[in-house]
Amino acid sequence: AAFLAGQIGFTQIASSVEAVMGAFAPAAPACLDDVLAIDAEARMRSSEILDKSFARTSPV
Repeated sequence: AAFLAGQIGFTQIASSVEAVMGAFAPAAPACLDDVLAIDAEARMRSSEILDKSFARTSPV
């Protein structure tokens, strides 16, 4: 979503995914509600990480 919104460049996709995965270690989901909660948490954390580390002021 950040790439499509112009917040990060194509070459930053892998490093942003790596940063989010490295900062987030959820427990194994036991049900669909757990999966949805993990997804929401990962999206929130990715937004925070992108805002701090990968965001740029103008899209390339």
